[in-house]
Amino acid sequence: MNPKNALSSLGRIQRAFALLWLVVLLASLVSLVAGFKNEVSRVDADLLALLPKNERRPLMETVLKSVAGQGERQLALLVSGKDEATTRQAVQLARVTLSDLGLISQGQGAAEAFTEFYTAYRQGLLTEADRAWLAGATPDEAISRARNLAYSAFSGGPLAWKDDAYGFFSNWLQSLGELTPLRSIDGELMLEHEGRHWAALSYLLPKSAFDSDFQKILSAHLAEARQKVAALDGGSRFLAAGVVLHAAGASGQASREMSLIGFGSLLGAFMLIGVLFQSARALKLIVISLLAGSVTALSVVFYFFEHVHLMTLVFGV
Repeated sequence: MNPKNALSSLGRIQRAFALLWLVVLLASLVSLVAGFKNEVSRVDADLLALLPKNERRPLMETVLKSVAGQGERQLALLVSGKDEATTRQAVQLARVTLSDLGLISQGQGAAEAFTEFYTAYRQGLLTEADRAWLAGATPDEAISRARNLAYSAFSGGPLAWKDDAYGFFSNWLQSLGELTPLRSIDGELMLEHEGRHWAALSYLLPKSAFDSDFQKILSAHLAEARQKVAALDGGSRFLAAGVVLHAAGASGQASREMSLIGFGSLLGAFMLIGVLFQSARALKLIVISLLAGSVTALSVVFYFFEHVHLMTLVFGV
């Protein structure tokens, strides 16, 4: 074969592969840009997702996932003021600031829902004192106790007398109330500690605690609420707790670490190329190869996998 023809044929093959490479790269880039929002939502930051699943007991796995899901969506707030009036004002400010997040309040009607749930099991719910009394009470003592509760003006409980004739269920509920210093005062769960008044608010998040977009929105609203409460009298306090806050912190730390590691790796590669080759052309080639590899790898990963864990991207950097 003529060397010139061989070189010409080789050149056409190289150009064909180059064109194919360019098409694949552009397709990958378009795919990433077009589905950017969807791909970001598919990045999973839940550390519990890394744990192995119990494939042999799917029902247990479903129950544990449901319980964990309820726990991760809990958000607890504590608001404090110098007196009860200031605390109530701070509570109102916090509620108004967080009102457009779709949070589900668990304070209103929570006691009624709790009582309604355990009413069906009331016959087995006894305090230790009632259990001891029941074990040694005579029939006459039992009749006397039920009669006294029926005609007492101060024996009102959550249930009608016929459903709790001995007051066992009421006593059990009261024993639970003694476990916390919080008391319901005019519709608010409040307590007084070291001269300050505190109010507790409990919410259920409308989305997963590991939703990165919701984390940012919630963090901004909590910061705004904290600022408004602190401005009331200079001493008011706003405290928040929940898995979502830890998830937001971990997500932000992972993003910063990805950026830091990626920047350091890229800078090290540029310095290495500059020292070894001392050529701008070599630098351009390595930049193109890094970008092409990253774009292609990300598009392939998001195409084949429904979810990608954040730790995968961290290690991938």
